[in-house]
Amino acid sequence: PPDGGWGWVCVFGCFFMHFIQGGLMRSQGVMYTRFREHFHSNAAMTAWVGGMAIAVQHVTAYLGSRLCDRFGARSVVVVGGLLHGIGYMLTSFMPTIEYVFITHSLISGLGGGLVYSPSLIIVSQYFDTKRSLALGISTAGSGLGIIALAPLVEFIFNEYGFKGGWWIVGAVGLHPCIAGVLYIPLPQSNATKIPSP
Repeated sequence: PPDGGWGWVCVFGCFFMHFIQGGLMRSQGVMYTRFREHFHSNAAMTAWVGGMAIAVQHVTAYLGSRLCDRFGARSVVVVGGLLHGIGYMLTSFMPTIEYVFITHSLISGLGGGLVYSPSLIIVSQYFDTKRSLALGISTAGSGLGIIALAPLVEFIFNEYGFKGGWWIVGAVGLHPCIAGVLYIPLPQSNATKIPSP
């Protein structure tokens, strides 16, 4: 592996992906209150929406890594980013909280799982001796995203209401596609083979 070069661009892309995806997925508390207000749903049912989104994301991360082996990180992350953002946008059309399980929990959660693993895999392929530093910088985006995006999501819903808020959150959720476009694969002879579990 080159231990630098375009790998640092991939690190930036992975940082950016973690910032957006991690920040939005961990803004569930803000989303929870909006669901309760809009659907007048009970606390338990509403809490399951966010919990299931995070669970689907983590369960499907394995699928993302397997698809990355077959189709490459770039393709998988772009498709995952599309699902992530579109799932949020579709949430604005749902008539009851039960349908939100499909859009928010399943579609956005699946998108989140598909962008997560391939982003770490592509960074690992570019780095050998500096891999720890590269991955540390990459994953730091999640912490900053949590700090920045929860207040932003709250502001968006306050300014644009439930339907408009979901469209804007969905547009933000599409941004991992930008990270995916930055993931140029190494030529096969230079790529570090990540062992399958």
